[in-house]
Amino acid sequence: MDLICRTTFLGSAGAVAAGPSEYWINALQQSNATISPPSAKAVSSDSSGNIYVGGSVRKADNSGSNSLFLKFDEEGALTARKELSDRNTRIRSLTVNGSDIYWYDDSDGYGKMNTALSSISWFKDSGDGRVESRIVVDSSGNNYISGRAQPGPIDNTNRDFFIAKHNSSGTNQWQRFFGSSGTNFFGIGCAILGDGNIVQVGNSDISSNRALYMVIYNSSGTLQASKAMTRTSTTIYGGDAGVAPFSSSGFVTGSPVSGEGPILTAHDADGDLNWARRIGSSSSMNLAGVCIDSSDNVIICADDRTSTDRKLVVIKFNSSGTVQWQRTIEHEGSGGYMIFVDGDDCIAVDKDDDILIAGATTTNSGQVAGALYVFKLPKDGPTAGTYGDYKITASSISTTDVASSYSVSTVSKTVNSPSASTPSDTSVTLASITRLSLVEDQAIS
Repeated sequence: MDLICRTTFLGSAGAVAAGPSEYWINALQQSNATISPPSAKAVSSDSSGNIYVGGSVRKADNSGSNSLFLKFDEEGALTARKELSDRNTRIRSLTVNGSDIYWYDDSDGYGKMNTALSSISWFKDSGDGRVESRIVVDSSGNNYISGRAQPGPIDNTNRDFFIAKHNSSGTNQWQRFFGSSGTNFFGIGCAILGDGNIVQVGNSDISSNRALYMVIYNSSGTLQASKAMTRTSTTIYGGDAGVAPFSSSGFVTGSPVSGEGPILTAHDADGDLNWARRIGSSSSMNLAGVCIDSSDNVIICADDRTSTDRKLVVIKFNSSGTVQWQRTIEHEGSGGYMIFVDGDDCIAVDKDDDILIAGATTTNSGQVAGALYVFKLPKDGPTAGTYGDYKITASSISTTDVASSYSVSTVSKTVNSPSASTPSDTSVTLASITRLSLVEDQAIS
């Protein structure tokens, strides 16, 4: 076992005793500080409270990046760290189902391994130019991968929504393409709804009214609904912050809007709009990810960007869209550090509904000397204060009701249902990694 105990904080503020803690901030760097730091794109947890992070790490000779997996126990001890030493790409999406981890990477590969990070059950590489953004798994181990095909089969020129269902052995059960001739459709996230249907969200490049598209299938791949949310003369990058399901019915998704703050929208099981909130007033606010806890509270993660800084923003809403609390997190280390998140799987909740966030810090002048970070925050919101190099403050970012500005309507597009084919198994090498150093190990309250 690769165990790094939570005993000291090693940041620039000096050594501070930490010890096991219910809530914490951890950060890792390359041991060779001249090599760019690791990055995190996805975080998930299991029923025992263990936390899993997927991302990438630069090779020892800095010639490229390998897929990276990290495992922490619920008190923040790093218990396993592995890389795919022959997979020169990053993990984009990761989820845990029972004793298995399912993941998807940036190069059309998807796989399954045990939660001990010791054995890969299977790995498949489609190698067909699809760009997938999310993998989700049902209770039987069936997994759905969502993204876009470029080009797609609808006109063999433009991009189409793409979604595929695989069983727990990775065998393709069905695949669907959604779009229309002459238009690019950018499929992004997907979620399994409380009724067992699957919703896929994304957008298109229709110049007159770029929209949020929501396509709903049942578990057999039969189309149930296709809707578009629009606002006149407005560019909506629909679904860019992912999608998450409410426990019984419906879902929530986040979308950047050109020239203003992003929107968080809640929809019923058919895609019709229940409520909408604009986060902030400026497009400098980047809504990165959304998740929902067991009480149907909605938690979002964003980074607030200026020309010289990026701050992490966390806001918790109840199921009706009312703000429960919000916090801003800054990195105050020397060298002009900025903190950001990158990927719609960057936020999740654990078995106790506490909040998990994974991302990276960097400097104004580049990525060398930054770090991969993992936060575990209390569900009622962290206490304001300075924790090592990190400062947490209560914030008051505007969350404006904008539901009346948007409309949802049924759209009729082409659904292509080709025969399902399963890529062959591909051999990948899972290896321990020793070139990462724990540089933050800070308890918070």
